[in-house]
Amino acid sequence: MPTFRCHNPKCATDPQKGIGFDFEAPVTAIVCPKCGAGKTARSAALIVKLAVIHFDPPTDIHGIGQNFAACNPEKPIGKGCRGTGVHDAVTCAACRATELFQASYAASRPMEGEDYEVEFDPREGRIMPKAG
Repeated sequence: MPTFRCHNPKCATDPQKGIGFDFEAPVTAIVCPKCGAGKTARSAALIVKLAVIHFDPPTDIHGIGQNFAACNPEKPIGKGCRGTGVHDAVTCAACRATELFQASYAASRPMEGEDYEVEFDPREGRIMPKAG
């Protein structure tokens, strides 16, 4: 089934970012299960069909992916298969559920609390937690 996003502010999963509510529905009955948008022509404008965008796991080279979908390593990115390394742009639920995605996502998030004490290593070109 295709995936849709409801842009009704009441359905937002992250109101600060303005991210709507994603749901699957048959093309013959596109109605938001949270707010009912789609039942009328006016409310149908709140719903958009999402393109399936797979997670293309990163390589050691920044900006270059491994050129396959995380949910199916046999599926190359390109020619009808869209992929990205940008976590928030991935719409494929199967990719988001993979260990590849989860590990990459966790590594890309800022550190929390007292872990904000960091130092820059110019040889590595990386920001790392302070030693000690």
